[in-house]
Amino acid sequence: MKSFLMEPLRSFSTGISEKLWWGSSEEGERRGLNSGKLKDKRRLVVFLPLAVLVCFAFSANFFIRSSVESSILSGPEIEALQKEARGEALLTQTIEGWEWRAFYPKEKGEKESLGKKKLHVMLDNVLEVAKLIGFKKKKSQLSHDDVETRSDIYIVVPDPGAGLKYRGDGGKEDTLLELKLRTRTVTEYGFFSDRDYVLEDWDKMIRKPLGKSRGRDVVLDILQEAVQEYDARQFGSKEDRFRFNPEVKSLLGLAKESAENESKFKQVPMTKTRFLDRLSLASKVLTVNFKFEVTAVKLDDSEWWSIGIEGPNRLLCSVFADVVLREKDVQKALAANTVIFAGYPEFLQVYQEEDSP
Repeated sequence: MKSFLMEPLRSFSTGISEKLWWGSSEEGERRGLNSGKLKDKRRLVVFLPLAVLVCFAFSANFFIRSSVESSILSGPEIEALQKEARGEALLTQTIEGWEWRAFYPKEKGEKESLGKKKLHVMLDNVLEVAKLIGFKKKKSQLSHDDVETRSDIYIVVPDPGAGLKYRGDGGKEDTLLELKLRTRTVTEYGFFSDRDYVLEDWDKMIRKPLGKSRGRDVVLDILQEAVQEYDARQFGSKEDRFRFNPEVKSLLGLAKESAENESKFKQVPMTKTRFLDRLSLASKVLTVNFKFEVTAVKLDDSEWWSIGIEGPNRLLCSVFADVVLREKDVQKALAANTVIFAGYPEFLQVYQEEDSP
């Protein structure tokens, strides 16, 4: 069988090669094609097209296999995902940015630098699944080689829908007072699991430099000003839901109350070492931009990993979250029931409740 296939290919390749090299087979014979150096050249040119054909066949076979196989998903899961992607969910669920986050304890001896490897694994798995439903990596802004380490001090607010903190507090003049409010939540059901994912929409309402003054009085003045602006319907320049959302008004009030009473003005320092990447994924009908994050968090004497996904599409957020939770270290934490699904303010609240005697 081999000779049956190889002989015609060899003859075909030889004929083509001689014509490309000399213009005709007869011309090659006339010029001494069988001489030493020319014989070596002939071998190279003869087998080059054959090698190209073999490589092409191997690549095509690999592409076909990789398009239907996955190291993460089973066959039925792939079929279900591809069926869903052919529907309208990818289009109808693409509106504004959604954020999903989870925390789980670091194992003893794990260093912050391991976050870079964890992010690489996350991206590889996400891209593998994205390709199964027709997405390609359009652009990637790799920033996980440049590690961001900063210290934030959170000001405890009774409602986890409000995140109030000194951002980047290290005794420097560029410290900011930042207030983020959770303006919307939606529950998206896990695509490959029976888990429910709460996706959150956070908006930065206040982001003001503090200089060297970071006392409670300064924080209170800024929050009171924000409440007054809201009451005058001047808060925010483009987001109408800020101006007329009673929940936003309530959260602003709670943040202000946290600064009014000195006994309630509790500050919790948190150190973060963050590894981040942004991916632009494109299909024939849709382009979406996602942000993936792995952060090492130090809070009191405890250390945690935080994994985060941020993007515009609810379906893809839940699919990617399912994929991330299949990683070995996360599976171990899930089995031990030590994973906290929450944003930073709610994580801080849960941590304090569990840590209190």
